[in-house]
Amino acid sequence: MLLIPDRLLKEDFVQVIHNSQQLVILKKKVAKTIQNRQSYVEKHVASIVLEGEQIIKTSEGNSIHIKQGEIGFAHKGIYTVTDVLPQRGHFKSLHFFFNDAMLNTFSSTEPSLDNHNSPFLHITTPSAVSFFIESLFELSERIHKPTHIFFEIKFREFLEILRCEHTSKLVYQFLSGLQKNIYKDLHSFMNLHYNKPLTIEDYASLTGRSLATFRREFKIKFGKSPRKWITQKRLEQAEALMKKEDYTVSEVASAVGYENTSYFIKAYKAYFGHTPKEKVKF
Repeated sequence: MLLIPDRLLKEDFVQVIHNSQQLVILKKKVAKTIQNRQSYVEKHVASIVLEGEQIIKTSEGNSIHIKQGEIGFAHKGIYTVTDVLPQRGHFKSLHFFFNDAMLNTFSSTEPSLDNHNSPFLHITTPSAVSFFIESLFELSERIHKPTHIFFEIKFREFLEILRCEHTSKLVYQFLSGLQKNIYKDLHSFMNLHYNKPLTIEDYASLTGRSLATFRREFKIKFGKSPRKWITQKRLEQAEALMKKEDYTVSEVASAVGYENTSYFIKAYKAYFGHTPKEKVKF
């Protein structure tokens, strides 16, 4: 659904260079503007904009403009709204989606920056990265059935180039800090995102917990199961929206996280004893 990189794997404007559990490498080529594309970042990501501009915003109010010749980094678990702005008719970018295991050999013994909790970082692309990109594309095409080990080595080469070239050490410290930001505060995250079309498994993953740990901690913090709490919050928000005459039932369902309107109507009636159609035109 909203999770990336999974959603991008199905897009016709995306070329999948590599796809494994630890590392996903995608090349994106877009010919028209794309606005307000909502998604959750399921893995850490490094995005290199080759042409055009990408604007990423989060529900917390943070934003980052990644322009041609820049690299943007984001840690997993953030909710983003993305605008893609082609330049001279084209937008091109290269994306590395990676999990914590890929950072093991890159971990820092130095203290991370005071602001390592920031979800974003962006830098000017070092000139050596351009040569790296050329070699990545050429080798991946020339080698017969390149293995996941090949691509993992190439990704680590990318990180090492950044470590050597970026003298401010921002990248080094930011990536080191990613492993310190695995767990998200449940109260903050759930109150911001309960109305998104996510499963309980999605919420567990995005907050850095196993499903069992998520359920256990949730019950302690909220006093009820995740499903009951989420349902209650969504339907109470739906009731508030029903009072606004400019919303249809379908629009309300979507706004509170239900992708299936019929299921929303059934849940609404079970909770309030009547259908939403009595209050809002369908």
